[in-house]
Amino acid sequence: REKSFAGRIAALEHVLAEANAALRAPVGGYLTQPEAIRGWWPDGWSSKDVAFTVTPQVDADAFTLVLRAPNGLAATQHISIDIDGQITEADIAPGRTQELTIERSMPAATPVQVRVRARDVEGPAARGGQDARELAWFWVDAHLHHTGSTPPSRGALRRLLGR
Repeated sequence: REKSFAGRIAALEHVLAEANAALRAPVGGYLTQPEAIRGWWPDGWSSKDVAFTVTPQVDADAFTLVLRAPNGLAATQHISIDIDGQITEADIAPGRTQELTIERSMPAATPVQVRVRARDVEGPAARGGQDARELAWFWVDAHLHHTGSTPPSRGALRRLLGR
């Protein structure tokens, strides 16, 4: 019976590993993602360090990330987005949403490394919640701006998201 139980645990661990390897960043635009995103959960919350790779399928000239700082932070959340060494930083008040855009040439078929770092985390479990994760920011939206396209305005994005 113990061997059977151990076999079931191994099978579940294998399924979980496959599911984690299949996770992709929710980024809009003509692109592929050759590997799993690290530091992000499918419910939209992110850890202090998120990393992923995108490969534009057509030339792109900017990357936009829209994120929200957790309500429970004691101070503003400092965010740093690094796209192949080009860095944009912002401070976001708790509970606020911020749009960050990095203008940068990204040729088609060339992989681009994206890394998002946050200074602080908020732990819902410390306030009596069931979630034991340390949450740094919530992923609202992200997309590549393809060369020659017009990015959506902030108001259009808010209307689309119902905010």
